[in-house]
Amino acid sequence: MVDQLSILLGVFGILYIVFWLVKNDGAKSIQDQKGLIKMRANPERKPLNMAAKHTQKRSHKVRH
Repeated sequence: MVDQLSILLGVFGILYIVFWLVKNDGAKSIQDQKGLIKMRANPERKPLNMAAKHTQKRSHKVRH
């Protein structure tokens, strides 16, 4: 009985994670996520738009 319950909980957990990934696939930011589990932003990292600007500046310096 305990084995069946643990297998059922494991399968439910995997299905919920897959559902959560599909549901949040279109989220444009961390704040747009839905569901019980939400990722958190790393406080040490720059916002995505700042990182993109930095990458654009560097790409102009590279010669092909």
